[in-house]
Amino acid sequence: MMKRKYQLLIGVLLLLVAFSCNRNEEYIDYTDANAPAPGQVSNVTVIPKSGGAHLVYKIPKDPNLRYVKAVWETASGSKWEVKASYYTDTLKVEGFGDTNEYDVKLYSVGKNEKESEPLVVKVKPLQPVIQSAYESLQVAGTFGGINVKLQNPERASLAVVIMQDTLNNGNYAELTTYYTAADNVNFSIRGMDTTEKKIAVLLRDRWNNKTIQKKSNIKPWFEKLIDKVSWRALELPGDNFEFVETYPLRKIFDGGFGYCCLFATRTYQLPQTFTIDLGKPVAISRMRMWPHLDAAYGGPIQKILKSGDPIRLIPMEIMWT
Repeated sequence: MMKRKYQLLIGVLLLLVAFSCNRNEEYIDYTDANAPAPGQVSNVTVIPKSGGAHLVYKIPKDPNLRYVKAVWETASGSKWEVKASYYTDTLKVEGFGDTNEYDVKLYSVGKNEKESEPLVVKVKPLQPVIQSAYESLQVAGTFGGINVKLQNPERASLAVVIMQDTLNNGNYAELTTYYTAADNVNFSIRGMDTTEKKIAVLLRDRWNNKTIQKKSNIKPWFEKLIDKVSWRALELPGDNFEFVETYPLRKIFDGGFGYCCLFATRTYQLPQTFTIDLGKPVAISRMRMWPHLDAAYGGPIQKILKSGDPIRLIPMEIMWT
C-alpha cells in the first residue's frame, strides 16, 4: 500500500513538471529602454595608492542607475576598466607602472546600459610595487649559476625575467621566467659553467608593466657532484642507523629512486641523526633530495601518520666546491 502511494506521488510530480515546462509564459522586461542615461557622479576624492588610487564619489540620485564604471589606459597602452554597483561609492583603479599623472574616466551606467558623459579625474599614483621591488633587485654568482634576490613586501604577483647575451652581440635572449608573489624572493638558476656570463634581469607585473633591464657580468662559482662511489654509511653512537625491513642507510645514496631506494629508521621519535662518510674532505655547497613517491609534496622527512611509523629519508646528492 505504501509503495502504491509513493508511485502515485511520483506520477503527480512528473505531471506537474511536464505541465510547467509546456507553459509558454512571455518574459517580462521591466527595463525602460527609453530612459535617459543617469547623471554623472560628483564630489570625487582621489586617494593615491601604490600603483593606483581609490576613487570615492557621490552617487547620483537616479532610479535608473545600475553601476559606475572607471576606464583608464596605462603607459604600456593597455586599456582597463572596473565597475562598482550603486550600493557602494568607491572604485579602485590600479595597474599604473609609474608615478605619472593619468586621466581616469568615470561613467554612470543605467539599467538599460546607457552611459553618462564621462567625468575625467586626474590620478597620480604612488610608487608601484614593480618599481620598489626593482630597487631591491640583486643579481650575483652562486654555485653553478646565478642567484636573484628582491623584496616584495606587498606580495604583488611579479614575473622575474632572466636573460643572457649568449652571442656577445648585445642581444639578450630569455633564459627563464620566475613567477612569484612571495615577500622575500630568493632563487637560483643552476647548471652553468664558470665562464663569465652577460646577464640581464627585468620585472613584469600582471598589467604588463616592465622595468628596465638590470645588466651584470656574472661568473658562476665552481661546484661538482660528489662521486658517491666513495660514500660509506657509518654507525656512530647516538645515530639512528637501525633500519626496518630492507631499507638501510646506504639506500639513500645507492643511485636508485622510488620506494626501493630509501632509508627507513626503526624508531619514530624526532629529532634523529645519521652519519655518512663522503670519503674525502669537501666544502659542501648544496644538497639535492627527491620527494618520496607516496607523498610527493611531503618534503624530505615524511610526516608521521601514526604512532610507530618509521621515519623515511629519501635519495640525495651532495654538491661540493
